[in-house]
Amino acid sequence: MELLALGLVIGIILHKIWTHVMIAMTLREMKRNGIDLQEIFQDAETKNMQEPEMITARLEQHNGTFLLYDTNTSEFIAQGMNAAEIEHQVNVMRPNHSVIVTDSDPEVLNRYRETKTVNA
Repeated sequence: MELLALGLVIGIILHKIWTHVMIAMTLREMKRNGIDLQEIFQDAETKNMQEPEMITARLEQHNGTFLLYDTNTSEFIAQGMNAAEIEHQVNVMRPNHSVIVTDSDPEVLNRYRETKTVNA
């Protein structure tokens, strides 16, 4: 049993060493080929700030609370009692995203739209 544990520890250490070596080799090769990581990250950050991502969502209502879910991943996006609360949560939690409701019970969607006109 001790030999098995020792083998496991040695395997973990070798894996960590191999990972560090591969990262170092990759970075060295990128530098040799003139690839600047800082420039890549700045470009990605600039692109993320400029282009809002579109999310298609499913709107549900349970016990008077509206719930918004991503239609592609079923991930919870936001909840609120009205459209203003939902929009605020989306802007805070996903500042560079636009949400379009593409799936909802028509009655729920109408009740949601009514909260927009009441709060406007």
